[in-house]
This record gives sequence, C-alpha cells and structure tokens, in this order.
Amino acid sequence: MAKRKRDTIEEFAVIKRIRYDENTKCVKLSNMSNIVQSWVVRGEVSSVSSIRLCTVGKVEKSVFNFELRDDTGVIRATAYGTTADGIHDKLQNGMIMQLHNFKIKAINPAFNSTGNEYEIEVDERTFIREVTDCPTVEEKKSLPYTEFHDVQSSTDTGIAINVVGIIKRVGDIKEFQSKSSAKSLKKRDVILMDENKNTCVVTMWNDDAVDWKYVPRDIITITGAGINEFCGFYSVKLYRTSVIIKDAAYAKSVMLKGLLDELMPQL
Repeated sequence: MAKRKRDTIEEFAVIKRIRYDENTKCVKLSNMSNIVQSWVVRGEVSSVSSIRLCTVGKVEKSVFNFELRDDTGVIRATAYGTTADGIHDKLQNGMIMQLHNFKIKAINPAFNSTGNEYEIEVDERTFIREVTDCPTVEEKKSLPYTEFHDVQSSTDTGIAINVVGIIKRVGDIKEFQSKSSAKSLKKRDVILMDENKNTCVVTMWNDDAVDWKYVPRDIITITGAGINEFCGFYSVKLYRTSVIIKDAAYAKSVMLKGLLDELMPQL
C-alpha cells in the first residue's frame, strides 16, 4: 500500500504526539554524521531562540534554532520558513522531540557552541513529533562552558562559546550615535558572577539591550555567544542566534542555584 502524502505544506508544521517506543532506532546525538541523511533522533529541548527573518536567495524566510540534548551530548537544529512559523510557539524547554527526514551539515564554529561536529536543518519535509511517557534524559555530557577567567585571556575571538553565571548587576541603557553610520545605538552591560566570584561582562545592543528581562540573582546560561575585544578588554557579546536560558537544567546552572544564597545573600 502506498504511503499517503500530506496534502498541504501546513500539515508539516504540526507537532504531533506519539508515545515512547523503546524499539524505535534513534541515533545518539554525539554519533551524527553527514554520510547518512536518514537518521531518526530523539532528545530533550534545552533551548529555543527567538524567531527572526533572514534572506535565503532573494526570498525572506522566518528562521529560529533550538537545541536537543540526550545522554551523549547536544545538537543544534534550525527551522526555516513555514515550519519555523508553525512550530516556534509550540516548542518548550523540557519537551522530548523526535525528528526524522532532516538535513545534516557541519557546524560553523563561529556561531555554534554545542560541542557537536554537526547540526541539523528541519523544513517542510521533516517529521516532527513530541514523545510522551519518555524516560528522563540523564546528563552525562554537558555543554562545554568557557570559564570567566578564560574570557578575559582569550586569544581566539572567532569561536562561539557558552557561559553560565549569576547576574550580579544589570546596567542601564546607554544611547549614542555610531561614528561610521550616524545611527542611534543602544547598549547595556550585564555583569555575571561564577562560583569563584569571578565576573564577566555581557554586552547587548539595540533590541537585545531594550528587551532584557532578567534581574540580579537570576542564573542564566547563554549559548552560542561570542567574545568581543576592545582596547584589550574582553567581554561576551550576543549574536542573533544566541540563546539565553534562565535556570537551565544543565549541571553547572543547578550547582550555582545551590550556592546562590552563599554567593549573593539577599538584602
């Protein structure tokens, strides 16, 4: 019997639910390869970026990225077009997702900090399923993190990084004009602190600066960030693909939560 084809593109942007089946053969996220394109992967959603517009060829499409984790590692997935519009608001951290029929490509280390060699793209041909009654994902291999003292002494600002810390201070928005374009710019600096009370500055611009919603004592994880150097001073900068997660399930975030009152006593 021939398989039924889906009638409209909108049907591809629907996240359907399936029950966990231990007999489904899923490749581990750390074992991905671009040699075989017919993998089935399953993982817990650990971050979801904001949705934005990008130009592909001469066509403007919606795009966003999300990350999946299993007990071997993390992989980034990027959704485009109608699929991005259809699933973005439905994806939530902690959901167990199963994907099939997607594209695999090597990462660009300047923007991908998952520690995986590959990333995946989902589109209208990808089968996207939420898996219910699935065993809890045990974290055996976490995201690679950059320590704050390594940010200050970095010799490579072209590699994407992940940082996690307690918000120590949120600076006010500063407005000024760009010397090169005369455009009005908005900037905000946020200071993060780690378990050793080392600090790191995260600099945000324009919409990121204005839309900042986190406050002191919040514990945040930033994935896919960059390192900025200016006159010998190093700070963390956000890309459009960077993701900020409050109280992430990763081990270091949980550890900082347990040390919060000791590191930053409430006044």
